[in-house]
Amino acid sequence: MANFINSPSHCVVIGNDKGGVAKDLTAEGLKIALGRLELDHQLIELESQKRLGVLYPDTVFIKATAIGADELYANPDLVFEPMDQLSVLVRSKPISVVCLGANLTSGFLRWAETNGSRCFGDGAGLHFVCLLTMNRAALAAGLENLFDFTAQFPAARRTAVLNEFAAPFVDGDRNLAKRLREAQGSGEPIETLKLTRMAAPAWGYLQNLGPLADVAKMPAQRLIDLGLPEGPAIRSMAMFEKWLENELVAPLSTLLPRAGEQ
Repeated sequence: MANFINSPSHCVVIGNDKGGVAKDLTAEGLKIALGRLELDHQLIELESQKRLGVLYPDTVFIKATAIGADELYANPDLVFEPMDQLSVLVRSKPISVVCLGANLTSGFLRWAETNGSRCFGDGAGLHFVCLLTMNRAALAAGLENLFDFTAQFPAARRTAVLNEFAAPFVDGDRNLAKRLREAQGSGEPIETLKLTRMAAPAWGYLQNLGPLADVAKMPAQRLIDLGLPEGPAIRSMAMFEKWLENELVAPLSTLLPRAGEQ
C-alpha cells in the first residue's frame, strides 16, 4: 500500500472511441484493486445505458447519447453537458475511474479544447488508459486518442493497455512500437501493459454471472447447473480465480496513482 496515495482529484480516464475493446473489464478490474487497497474512490460511467452500473449500484451513471440534428441545432451545447457533469463529479472524490463509452473519448477531447485547462489544468492529475486490440479500427482509433490526449493535457500520464482477448500482441513488435512513439507526440513516453486472454472453457459463462470478484467465489456447481460437464466446470473456476488475481487485478493496480502524483 505504500506505493499508492489517496491524492486529491486523481482521475483515471478509460477510453478508445471503438467499442468492444474491454473498457468495462478494465474499469471493473480497477474498481476491485481500489477496493482492496481501501482507497476512497468512485466509478463513473458515461454511456447510453447502464452497463457497469448494473453490476455495481454505487456507480455514478452519466447518460450520454447520440443527439439528433434538430436537438443539436436548437442547443449546440447539449453535446457537452455530460462532460460538464463529469468535470464536477471527479472533484468530489480523491480518486475517480471514468469509463467512456464508444465515441465518447473524442467527445471528451473536443470538450477539453475549451474547458480542459480550466477544469484539469495541464492534466497532471489525469491518467488516460487507452485499450488497444489487434483490430485495425480499434488500434487506429486508440492511437489517435492517445496522441490527441497529450495535445489537450500535456502533463497527463498515458498507458496503452494491450488487450489480447481477440489476438496476441507479439513481444518486440516494431510496427506497434513505432506507432506508439508517433502517438507520444510532445508528451512523455506512453506506458504499456498487457491483458492476457482468459482461456478457461467456461469464460463465456463466467463473464455474464455478475461482478468478477463475486464470480471467483462461486462453487463450480453453479456452472454444472448451467449444463457444463463437471471436469471443465471445476477447471474453469480454478483458472478464473488465478487469472483474476494475477492477470487482471495485479497488472491493473499499476495504473493507480503512484507516490508523488498529484
